Amino acid sequence: MAGIGGVSATVQRLVHIGWTIRVELLLANRHPSIAYIKREQFQSLNLQPQQTVFLHPKNVRTLKPIPVKRG
Repeated sequence: MAGIGGVSATVQRLVHIGWTIRVELLLANRHPSIAYIKREQFQSLNLQPQQTVFLHPKNVRTLKPIPVKRG
């Protein structure tokens, strides 16, 4: 169960970028998401692919799809 404002997600992939870890996630609604966390936080969380996590986003950015004109 997610906490207040929490969103359920599954860890898909972990990418180490220097002192930052990019966590690629699949939300419960099947939408992809990305979180960036510091190495210290990553080590304390012990994240693994296919692990279920609960997100409490602070800085949310949403990208709109760009329509493609065909023809």
